[in-house]
Amino acid sequence: MKRVFLFVMLCVLTFVGTNAQNVNADSNLLQRHHCHYMLGDVTMNQTEYMSFLHSNCLPAYQEFLSGYKLSQTGWAVFGCGMGLTTFGAILLVLNPKNSDGSIMHATGISFLVSGTCATWLVGIPSLCVGYRRMHNSVNTYNVMQKKDAYAYWSLQTSNNGIGIAYNF
Repeated sequence: MKRVFLFVMLCVLTFVGTNAQNVNADSNLLQRHHCHYMLGDVTMNQTEYMSFLHSNCLPAYQEFLSGYKLSQTGWAVFGCGMGLTTFGAILLVLNPKNSDGSIMHATGISFLVSGTCATWLVGIPSLCVGYRRMHNSVNTYNVMQKKDAYAYWSLQTSNNGIGIAYNF
């Protein structure tokens, strides 16, 4: 019984793999490869891509721009946090006689903690969300370019009964 089930699953996976859509076949779809964006044979960097979106697809441009601004803010906060952390560590190292009650020790600890919090709690999440928005602008553009693609609900019947399907 297990062998039959595995054989059926293998056949299904093979069938799904052969019926997958080839994204490269449509020259109207954007693709992203690291920091480069490709539309057919044209390769664009971030600046060219931003101006392309500004003139061709405003929703994707707005998504890209919000992600770009958030990532720039994330880099600024990350850099400031790393600077504060480094300055705090230097103050702790230069603390004379390693006295725990000195002002230099307390200041070093406060800079170290605030820099670490700025880096880990604000900078890194801002970078992740910003770059995610920038990368998702490609999907927004591709969805906006497909005029015939829309999602709909349908009622389907089979040998197992009746079911509701969400088609997209």
